[in-house]
Amino acid sequence: MKKNEIFEVILTASCDANEQSKERVLSKFRNVELVDTRVMVVMLMKKYGMSDFFIAEKFHRTRQWVSFARNLFDIRYSTCWNFRSIYQELAKEVASKYPID
Repeated sequence: MKKNEIFEVILTASCDANEQSKERVLSKFRNVELVDTRVMVVMLMKKYGMSDFFIAEKFHRTRQWVSFARNLFDIRYSTCWNFRSIYQELAKEVASKYPID
C-alpha cells in the first residue's frame, strides 16, 4: 500500500469525522476545528510510520510544524474529551481499512 493512498484515506476520514472540507484542512486557516483535524491527521500518519518530511510536504508546511502538531495533539488529547473521543473512533475506522502489522 502506498503512502499517498493511506494519506488520502486518513485525510478523508478525518475530514468526515470533524465535518471539515479537505481544502480547508490543507489551507492555512487556523480555527479550532481545522487545527484539531490537522493534528489528528498528523498523528495518524505518524502511527503509520510516515516521516515528518513527508507529512510536512503534504501540508505544505515545515518539519517543525509537524513537531508542533504532535505536541499539540498530546495537549488536546489529555485535556479535551471530545477531541479524544473523535480521535479514538477515527483511529479505529482507519485501522479497519489499513490494519497496522
